[in-house]
Amino acid sequence: MANLINQFERNALEGVASGIIERIASEKTVQSSAYTLNDVAETIFSLTRRAVAQVLRKLNHSLPQSRLPAELWLQVWSLLGFSDRVTTSHVCHSWREAIIGFPQLWTSIRFISTVHGEDCTCGPCISVDQPCVTCQRPPKKRTENFEKAFCLLERGAGVPVDLRIAIDAPDFTLLPAWRQLRRALQLHSSRIRFLEIEARDMLAASIIIKLLHGSVALQVLHVLLLRGQTWGEDDLMASNHLEADVVLPHLHTLSLAAGVNLASSALPLCPSCNTVRTTFNTTVDILAILKAAPKVQNLHLWYNRNQVFLPGRPEEISALREAVVAAGTQSLVLRHTAPWIIQAFLATFDLKKLASVIVEQFRSDEPQDETFSSVLSSLARPDNLAWLMNDTSKISVSREEIQLREVTFTKFSRNRASSFRLWDRLDPGARDTLHSIHVDYRAWHGVFLPEDDSYVWNIERLTIDVSRNRITSDIVEWANIGPMRAGAFPQLRRLCLRAKPSKQPPELLQSVFRRATVNLGIQGQRLQTLTLEGMVPEGGIDLWLARMPIDELIVISV
Repeated sequence: MANLINQFERNALEGVASGIIERIASEKTVQSSAYTLNDVAETIFSLTRRAVAQVLRKLNHSLPQSRLPAELWLQVWSLLGFSDRVTTSHVCHSWREAIIGFPQLWTSIRFISTVHGEDCTCGPCISVDQPCVTCQRPPKKRTENFEKAFCLLERGAGVPVDLRIAIDAPDFTLLPAWRQLRRALQLHSSRIRFLEIEARDMLAASIIIKLLHGSVALQVLHVLLLRGQTWGEDDLMASNHLEADVVLPHLHTLSLAAGVNLASSALPLCPSCNTVRTTFNTTVDILAILKAAPKVQNLHLWYNRNQVFLPGRPEEISALREAVVAAGTQSLVLRHTAPWIIQAFLATFDLKKLASVIVEQFRSDEPQDETFSSVLSSLARPDNLAWLMNDTSKISVSREEIQLREVTFTKFSRNRASSFRLWDRLDPGARDTLHSIHVDYRAWHGVFLPEDDSYVWNIERLTIDVSRNRITSDIVEWANIGPMRAGAFPQLRRLCLRAKPSKQPPELLQSVFRRATVNLGIQGQRLQTLTLEGMVPEGGIDLWLARMPIDELIVISV
């Protein structure tokens, strides 16, 4: 092993020396100036980086089972460019841990709390006294390792932070670890740009939000309420736990979820029966945050189908409407089962002020035509409308009614033979206005099978999601998309492939990626951004990327 490394090192250094000599010899006159010295220094660094990458490639090719120690990996990683980092990232089995130890390489910090089992007896684990009302089983215990968040924030000083905090413990402010997290948030609030809070209720979430008062960095806030509260008619206004002096001046995106999981790692309230039954006065909760964040442009409201929704009193709805108008909200996303709840919220907002409306409607047997038509007639600039539902056979959309620029196609029906009809109802001319498509794998054959095979799509962003497939939802499904002819997506710049964690071997994944690009007709086509969302095993992407030129790679491992 040592002899092999010495041989590679000697060959690499000889190549670097030859390159430097050739570079200097190519200059007609070599002057002792700062410019010449800097130029030579940059050349040395560039050639060294290329030599290190070449050594690693040869080493990994000769010893495919080799595992470099984290210390060596850190030094290598710091010398490599982006493309070489991607190529060699599978060499070290603990590269994630290695990067954590090298804060200069961080671009963001995402802290996720640890989940312990029911039999865990460690001190921070707190059991919940109230069992699930459906199955009578207590939920799993959790431990909130706040000290880890404090450590990461301290070591990555100056790095923007994406932070997720999960709290499902009564009286969590009494935990010793909470003092560390509170101190970390107070010291580093100016760096947190994305914050996701998973809490029992709005009272717990507001305790954390207060710590970010005046933060100029916070742009996105997700609040997931797990349990809600049981309110009486006289207690509706009492749920506003944010003081009037709390201000989030640059917050532009607000997501409020009731009883649903915003992250794949979040546990439902009851892991046994997967049900949550609570009551939410969402109007008051939204109003409280909008008062603190007067510039919210994107408002996302998510609900679980088991929730009991309280729309609020007329004066609360009026105050909410005024807050939305004052903030200049441009985008609205609603997700719920029952159309009457969607209608209640749509009546709250002035749709003529919105540029984007996305409504997601799941497993509903109630009539949907009336709700859809009322939204279309209310939109002044409906250039971005996505309507997700179980049955779209009755929906009729033409270019005269709406010009779509971004649309999401999905199908949640258990009947796999049912046809996806929304695309068939679109006027052919309306397809020319699309620039972004998000398609569920089960709806693929209903969307990308136009009668004219020579049709050229003008879309710039394409997302293919196979994570919801009940039978097979891993990366292998990507090979089954299409087929499309070469050049079908000449304007495609951003491609996102989404799947659940895969246990397939790297050799199969390489074949899957290669086949997917061929089926999409984009083999060899340069992309601006490629996002792979799902577990990508080590060694599963490097050979494929050699055939797929990209400017930016985003790998999201679940």
